[in-house]
Formats: sequence, structure tokens, C-alpha cells
Amino acid sequence: MIRIIDQRRTIVSAGILALILLAQVASLFGPLDRFLADKRFLFADRPASGEVVFVAIDKKSLDAVGVWPWPRSVHARITDRLHQLGAGEIYFDIDFSTPSDPTDDEAFAAAIERAQGSVTLPVFLQYPDAASTQRKATVTAPIDMLARNAWLATVNIHPNSDGKVRSFPTGQVAGSEFIPSVPAAIAGQNAGTEKAIRIDFGIDPATVPVVSVSDLLNDKADPGLFEGKKVVVGAYATELRDFYPVPKQGYIAGAMIQILAAETLIAGRDLLPVGGMPVAAVTLAFLILVLAGLRTRSPLGGAATLVAISAIAEALATFAYVRFGLLVPTAFIHVATLTALGLRSAAMSDFFRRLLREATREARHMRQVLQQVVSENFDAIVVIDEDGRALQTSNAAGAIFDLAPFDAQSDVPASSFLPEELCAEIETALSAVRDGMRHEPEMKTTQLPAEDGGTRSIEYTIGISVLDDDRKKKSGERRLVACLTARDITQRLSDQRKLQWLSDCDDMTNVWRRHAFLRIAGSTIRETGAGQGFAIVAINLHRFKTINIALGRETGNMVLGEVAQRLQDADARVRAVARLGGDTFAVLLDGIADEAAAHAAAECIVGVIKAPYRIKRATAQVGVKAGVVLHDPAIDAAETTGHLLERAEMALDEARIARGTEIVFFDETLANQRKRARIIERDLWGALDRDELTLHYQVQMGLKDGTPRGAEALIRWHHPLLGAVSPVEFVAIAEANGLITALGRWAMFTACKEAANWPEALSVSVNVAPQQLANDAIIADVKTALAHSGLDPARLTIELVESELLETDESTLARIRALKALGVSLSLDDFGTGYSGIAYLAQLPFDEIKLDKQFTRDLTTNPETQGILRSVTVLAETFKMTIVCEGVETREQETFLRLIGCQEGQGYLYSKPLDAADFRRLADELLQDGQRGLAASA
Repeated sequence: MIRIIDQRRTIVSAGILALILLAQVASLFGPLDRFLADKRFLFADRPASGEVVFVAIDKKSLDAVGVWPWPRSVHARITDRLHQLGAGEIYFDIDFSTPSDPTDDEAFAAAIERAQGSVTLPVFLQYPDAASTQRKATVTAPIDMLARNAWLATVNIHPNSDGKVRSFPTGQVAGSEFIPSVPAAIAGQNAGTEKAIRIDFGIDPATVPVVSVSDLLNDKADPGLFEGKKVVVGAYATELRDFYPVPKQGYIAGAMIQILAAETLIAGRDLLPVGGMPVAAVTLAFLILVLAGLRTRSPLGGAATLVAISAIAEALATFAYVRFGLLVPTAFIHVATLTALGLRSAAMSDFFRRLLREATREARHMRQVLQQVVSENFDAIVVIDEDGRALQTSNAAGAIFDLAPFDAQSDVPASSFLPEELCAEIETALSAVRDGMRHEPEMKTTQLPAEDGGTRSIEYTIGISVLDDDRKKKSGERRLVACLTARDITQRLSDQRKLQWLSDCDDMTNVWRRHAFLRIAGSTIRETGAGQGFAIVAINLHRFKTINIALGRETGNMVLGEVAQRLQDADARVRAVARLGGDTFAVLLDGIADEAAAHAAAECIVGVIKAPYRIKRATAQVGVKAGVVLHDPAIDAAETTGHLLERAEMALDEARIARGTEIVFFDETLANQRKRARIIERDLWGALDRDELTLHYQVQMGLKDGTPRGAEALIRWHHPLLGAVSPVEFVAIAEANGLITALGRWAMFTACKEAANWPEALSVSVNVAPQQLANDAIIADVKTALAHSGLDPARLTIELVESELLETDESTLARIRALKALGVSLSLDDFGTGYSGIAYLAQLPFDEIKLDKQFTRDLTTNPETQGILRSVTVLAETFKMTIVCEGVETREQETFLRLIGCQEGQGYLYSKPLDAADFRRLADELLQDGQRGLAASA
């Protein structure tokens, strides 16, 4: 009989286990599996790779700037600083989808462009609303000005149903476009489809390098920390509320979640889930066998066996995660073993009764906790029923609404302590929900009287909840309650005003900062009428550094404070004064009708600032330079304040380099020249990479037989905006900024490559800059150019400008001789314009002399020039050198040069400089004409 009972018990147990298997099929154990997987993270403590740096917007940074959202000029400074420190990639986790101050937007856009494609900005995918059946996402992207030169990546965080974040998508599809996420972009993995990165929270976020934005901008961060690294800039301060619950660390910043997801990919730890059904099927079969084998064992032994099975399964799952990154679902194993254990327990009914008592007690405790939470909440909370009775209030409600604490059953009318307007708004919200409309809680502000006779600012919101009520369900009615949440924000608004003042004013001098000054100037533009213009004067304290050195920085700060005060008192027309930085100030003058009035006001200001300063026992005096720009509303209505201040600073720059003057007015022509020079210098660096540079060739003709001998290679640049840029402009800039060596190397390689395809009778001449000649690399460059092109060295002429040899040392002379040893020809260019003298002709192995075109210009009319050329001819014959004359434009010049013994000519008489294809056609025609002429003379 006992055996039959055991068999039946085994069959019943197997049936119940099968039902549990059906629960597994229905994914009912998902929450428990997630809970167990979360606990396994505690057994891993992996360090981050160190390849990702978190630049945190923390409380110290917020206090330093004083306002949020930050002006985008701050993000521009962050970008520039990270780019200067060598950051490989920069990722922002900040919303830039709406325009801000145009000047700040332009500054940030310019910084992104300077970062040269290393900046990634966030894209947010949003749905129409929570209840919408339309699930098509809309893209919230950065404004076009910022997105133009930046990469885009999604930053949406998707918590699980329990509110915790466990994964991050590799990207999201918006329309037909796939946008990768920030973690996938950091790890360099573009899946092309939406997949989940299962984050390994065993990676310790404390090992991720974190740097405060404040320390970054104040040069307190380790510069070596950013070299070649990927940097995420995001929120860290609690006030910004960008925190999410995660399995192991509690709450962490959203940007840190993105970094941990990226670190998961970098470490190859994208956790791989094991299918729940295979595990469940194997477990079920195993437990059935175990239960069958436990029939003869004692109840205590059977219970121990089942507990051991559950413990071993969990230990193996933990090992699989730590060692191999596998997520093994064990919820079914635990539930099944516990069920089997329960089936073997004779006291199962007691267990359920105990469980019911525990659940009841837990519910009672939960209600008590909720009541305590409401009572002790920091905000004022008032719960009101449909009859206008206050069901419950928090202690904070008494401080805001002058209400004494009361019991929830006291049936106190809300109208007895709430303002009339709030009571009316609550009734309106309740009526709307009763009528079937939606009520979205909205944050609003109202004013209440204060004890001191003033007013208090109260921020509040009203929410409506629907409660289950069995008595009303049958009639189809619903029980509604309203929850009023309020807080006193008077102090916060006062603090915000103080922070705004700190943000707008320079704390040392108590005058405006740049952005506040521009705001005031903007309002002046809008308020100024016709005939009532104004001026901006940018002022720099000339040689102010000597005061800091001689009298100390503290004394220098006192002088700056006195300067600011004098500027404010200098003239009745001074409307605003700003400190632009260091020892540079700006003054806004109102009511300036013309340049004479502006000059007089500027002179007055300069005079006031130049007056001696009595500091303690010493006397200090400073020089002043001023740049002035006028604004006439009738003419310059479209001018922005940023442009006006920029023009004043341009004028100040001119005043700094001008001699004999202290005040300089903005000059449009000169400013355009400076701007053009800056554009040329900026874009010249990338001109080679963009294939904007070409070589043109000007033919060199034999004067006796009229046949071509070769051509000089001349560099040309066609700028996409400026058009053709003269070599006179960009070569000088290249020599100044060090780019001339790269340009010269490119010209040498290109000229040799193109000349190798010319007829063998033609040679090519290439200019070598002084910076090239001063470096031993010139020898290797010429060798490589000849080797790669296959050009015969005898067909290459290297031109050296005579003025380059003024201070030639022995090492440079050795390089010239080494070039000659390669078999190339050497030409002394622009002979007669420098002061090298005849001595160099004797020391150096030059093959030809090139006479500058200034000698050819008045050749037929100036006897002195003719005498010089005859002398040079005799000199060339002495040293057995060829003479090439530039600037030949007429037959009379050609005839004279041929008669005095010049061998070759170059100029517009023969051809202007041509591109490679046109020159090749011209050379072929000239060679054919020369051959026909020889045949005719024979």
C-alpha cells in the first residue's frame, strides 16, 4: 500500500512539475531570472579598459558656470580643450535639438568643425505619446548648424519592466536609416540592425576615469589622461536627474551606463543568454528521476538532496557568467526543486497559511509605510476626494498652506486651507476625468502671501488617480482622488537670480562678462532710434604685465578694479562696461552720432585710464590701446552684437601693432584682408589632401634656335570659396607656418612625375624654399622623386633664390653640393636682387643664372640695365653658366638678349603658365615647328 502511495505521489509530482514547465513556456519566471542574474554581478569585479574617459558635469561644474542649461560657448570650450589634449573621439550626452543664443551656437559649431570629425552628438528617438498605438519613432536631432560637422548616435535608455536598466541597443532605426548608439560607436561596432548589448555590470564603474568639467577647463586635469582616448561628456550632478537604477550599483548616471555598455563590447563581454526551455526540459527530466529515486530515502535526506540540486545549479550558473559571460536561467530549477521539496513536506498546508499571514502583515506594513512617506515627504502633499475632503496631508503642507496636522478621518474640507484658485483647478481636473478626458499633470506656479507682507512663489502640480471600488464597479462609476503636490520655491528663485548675477558679472571687477555685455548691446540696438547710434570701444591695457611683475598680481588686480570703475564713470554716455578677459575691456557708448563724437569719447576714455593709479605706497601707470566700431541703426540694422564686438576687437588688434596711435577705427577693407589671410592659413593645411593644388608650367625657349628647352613648375591653388589664390599670398603664409616643406615636397614629386612623360629634350625647373634647403631631408626627397618618377636627373633643375644664400652656413653649402652630386642642375634664381655676390658663383656648382624680370622690363630703354646685363653675360661666360631671362614679353627684348649672349628666355612672349595637359600640347607644337625650321634651313 505504501508503495502504491509513493508511486501516486511521484506521478502527482511529475504532473505539477509539468505545469511549472508550462509556466516557463509562458515566460512567467522572467522577473526571478533577472533577479538571480543581477545577484551574480556581485561575484565579478572587472576593471574598465581605461580607453573611455567620463568628463562629468558635476555639482562643482554647475556651481562654476552658475546656470543650466549651459551657454553653448561652454561646450565649445570643452570641445576645444579635449581636441587640444589629443582626445580621439568626443561624445556628448546633452540635448542640442533646439537653437540657443546664435553667438553661442556659432561658437560651438566652429569648435566642432575645428575638432575635425571627432565629435559625436546625441539623437533621441521619441514616440508621439505613451498611450498612442502609433509606434513610429520621431528623431530629435541636434540643430543643423551643430550636426553639420558631427557624427550622430542614439542615447535612448530602455529600462526593463521593473525599472532597472540591463541592456543598451546597438542602435535604432529611424525611418529607413539606422543610427548607431553611443556605446556601439565607442566600441567601433556597427551592427546595422537593432540588437541589445547586455551590459556586464561586473565591470566596476569606479575604475572608469572620471574628470570634472570644471577641472578640465581650469587645466587641473591630467593632460595625458585624454591622449587618443574616447571621451563621453554627460551629466553627473544629482540636480540634473539623469540617474537610472541598475542591478549592482544602485543608481548611476546615464552617461556611465553608456560607458559600461561600451566597456562590455570592448572587453568582449556582451553577455550571451542561454535558452530557458532547454534548461527547463533537462531539469524536469532530471527531477523526475530524482523524485523516483527518493522514494526509499528519509524525508530529511530527500529535502537535503533537492536543496543541494538548487545550490549546485546556482553555483554553476554563477561560474558560467564569471568565466564565459553566459546568462543561464535558473529560476525554473529553483521553483521546480522547491515545488518538489514542498510536495514532500507534510506541513505544506501550514506553510501556505504562514505565507498568507505574512502577505497580510506585509500589506499592512506597506500601507503604514506609504502613510509615513506621505506624512514626512519633503513636498507638501494633499490627497482630496471627489467631495472636496482632505483625506491625507504631509507635514510639509502645514508650512506652505498654514495648516495644522490632522487625522485622515477628520473630514476637513480642502477649501478651508487651500487657496480658492487651487480648489477650482482641482475640481476642474476631477470633472475632466469623470467626463472621460485625459488629465496630464502640469507643473505650475502661483503666489501666496508671506508673513513679512511680501509674496511666496509656490510650484505645484495636480494629479488624478482612479481607485478600485467594488461598490461602484457594478454601476460603472469610478472613484477618483486628486493629489496636490506643492513646494515653496521662493528661495530657489532667489538663488537662481544670484547665480545669474554671478554668471553675468566678473567677480574681480564687478562689470559685465562678454555674454551679458552682448545681451545689453542687443537691447540697445533694438531701442536705438534713427540718428542715435552707438559705439563699442574695445580697450587693452598696454604692457599691463609689467605691473603684475613689478608690483605683484594682487596690485595688478586692484588696478584692474580701478580701471573698471573709471570706465563706468568716464563719460555720461557709457551704458555698459565688460571685462572680455585678462586686461581687455569693452565699453558701450550710447548716443554717438558720428565718428568724430566716437573719437572724442574714446580719447576721453583713454585719458581717464592713462591717469596714474595710487596703489598703497606705489604709483602705477598703464598704456592704452583702443579699437572702435560705430553702429548706425539706419545703415547697419542687420548687424548683430557679436559681429560688432568682433569688429571692435579687430580694430583693437590693429591698434596693438600700429605705431604712434592709440585709437584705431574698424576698417572694412583691412578687416577683409585679415579675414582672407586667416581663411587662407586655415584652409591651406588641408589643400593638399583635398587635391586643390596643381602645377602649371611656363616654357623656357632657346633664344638662338627658338626651340623649347624646358619649363619652370609654378604652384597654383584654386580655393573652393576664394577662387584662384595668388602664390604671393599663400606661399608667404606657408613659409611662416611651416607648411612650405610639405608643399615643396609635393611640388618636387609632382613635377618629376609629370615631366617624365615629356619629350626627352625638355627639362623641368622646381623651386626649393629656404626651409627645405635648411633640412637634410631635401636630399632624400629629390632622390625619392627621381626614383619614383623615373626622370633622368639631368632633366631636373633645382632653383635656389639668391637671397636665400645671405647667411648660408657650411652645412647648407654641403647640401647644395650633395644635390649637385645627384646629377641634377642648379639654378641661381632672381640673380641681382640679393647680395650674395660673385663669391658664391665661385664656391657653388651652379649651372645657370636666372635674371629677374625687373631687369627685362626696361631693357630696351634703360642704358644702365643694358650695362648690367652685359656684365652678367661676361660673368656667366667666365663661370660657364647658362643665362635664363624671365619676363620676356616683346621681340625687341628677345633680340637684345640674344645679341648680348643670353641663351634662354621665359615670359608671356612665348606662353603664360599652363596646366600639365596644355603645356604638353604646346611643347609638342614648338618642337615640331623647330624641326620644320631646321629642315627648311638645310
